[in-house]
Amino acid sequence: MSSVKNWTALTAALMFTMAITVPATAAAQPSAMTGERWQFHAQYNGLVMDAAGSGGHGSAVQLWPSNGTAAQVWVEEDAREGGDYYHPSYDWGLCLDFDGERGWGVRIKVNRCDGSASQRWHRLSHPVGGHQLATHTDGAFVLDIPSSDYSAGRQLQLWGPNGSAAQQWSIWGV
Repeated sequence: MSSVKNWTALTAALMFTMAITVPATAAAQPSAMTGERWQFHAQYNGLVMDAAGSGGHGSAVQLWPSNGTAAQVWVEEDAREGGDYYHPSYDWGLCLDFDGERGWGVRIKVNRCDGSASQRWHRLSHPVGGHQLATHTDGAFVLDIPSSDYSAGRQLQLWGPNGSAAQQWSIWGV
């Protein structure tokens, strides 16, 4: 009986300690049991959306040949504020994002998740097939391949929707 009391006391102390030491950003991260996993393929070629070098805060999001790494798998999480967060699967504390104001040519990267509007996206049907990722607030900008240049290492950007293949993504569940 004494060992049961000790086990209960130890469990309660451990849970109390964990509650205190869990960082605030952990609450925004999906658990390992939630979130659909996607790979975003640029239309008409073998390149995919990739977090450059599986990097941390501020790393570019680029086109890269499909290689099956965690830098190319994106976990979709519903945002309470509307839209969805997209986390590179190797670090759910990072979100698909851009710095500053939305605008033509603003570069896409991964940043620490903070719940800002720049980290919330809508997945929409593309006018000629596939999907687009649009900014959550008004859909005025979408994920775009600059100048339709499908070179490996090309950093993605925001651009106004124009119906081009540079804004068209085939999304595969993984």
